[in-house]
Amino acid sequence: MVRTKRAVWRAFKRSGNENDYKAHRNFSNNLSVTLREARIAYEKQLADSTDTKRFYRHIRNKLSGPLSTLQLRDDYDKITDDCATVVNIFAYTFCKTFTLETDNTLPSAIITKPNVSLDSTEFPEDVICNKLKKLKLSKSPGPDAITASVLAHCAECLCLPLSLLMKQSFTSGILRFDWKTAIMRPIFKKGDKFNPCNYRPISLTSLIVKTMQSIIYEALIKFLLDQHLIPVEQHRLLPGKSTISNLLFCLSDWTRRYDSGVRVDVVYLDYSKAFDRVSKRRLFAKLENLGIVRDLLHWIGAFLSNRTFRVRVGDAISEHIPVLSGVP
Repeated sequence: MVRTKRAVWRAFKRSGNENDYKAHRNFSNNLSVTLREARIAYEKQLADSTDTKRFYRHIRNKLSGPLSTLQLRDDYDKITDDCATVVNIFAYTFCKTFTLETDNTLPSAIITKPNVSLDSTEFPEDVICNKLKKLKLSKSPGPDAITASVLAHCAECLCLPLSLLMKQSFTSGILRFDWKTAIMRPIFKKGDKFNPCNYRPISLTSLIVKTMQSIIYEALIKFLLDQHLIPVEQHRLLPGKSTISNLLFCLSDWTRRYDSGVRVDVVYLDYSKAFDRVSKRRLFAKLENLGIVRDLLHWIGAFLSNRTFRVRVGDAISEHIPVLSGVP
């Protein structure tokens, strides 16, 4: 209907006819009513739904507003709305969370020789095809601008060349530049909207390399679970486990001890920007210690090294900033 409205407006601009103008006004008024009714129906559907994630996402979007007209406070405590300045302020703020590993020797406790190892994985066409078809069409593309819609609708045609491309990248340890770049979009959390520290970055990376990552992750997690290399106490990022299972396990343990008359002390830790602060050198050493070797270890090392990010707000985009630590 929006496209029809534009077509009616173009017809009036060409003819200058009063009847065409009236047709445009009538159509615009009807469109406004239709959009308002559709919005009300959508919000009623959200309110009646049990999907709390969609509901609160809608509320956050309403409260945060568009980011195309952002204003931020610069280093001189002045408010600026210059788009080029805003994106670079965000870039500078986000890179503050990185940690640079020194040249000191890694702790010897994590440098051991594993008894078993994993050095490779396969990239079957059928697996790639299924993963592409399951992509959410609403997913935003990464720096390569290849959309989820293209990948999902052309999955059967693309699975063979993508399989060959992934195999070549894996065996050579070479990745495209835009596979190692992320587009950051700032999302307001709470507090002072002029303070860039009150925004969190959402990272948009290539959907193709995300598909490759998921295949490698599945092989990696299967190996680690089969070899019992992950502690049973870990619940995060594991199949069949979640925050809820973690809480149930803890509550059961605490209750049992309390009923037995045993004192229970609980310490809560919350690491700020935990994933952004992960040392790449220590992660690499840990993977090697777990038995990840040769091609697989080299590819992960290449994937994590020389990464960059850029911040985008509206049509403005920052310069490339090196990613010194963390995992995408």
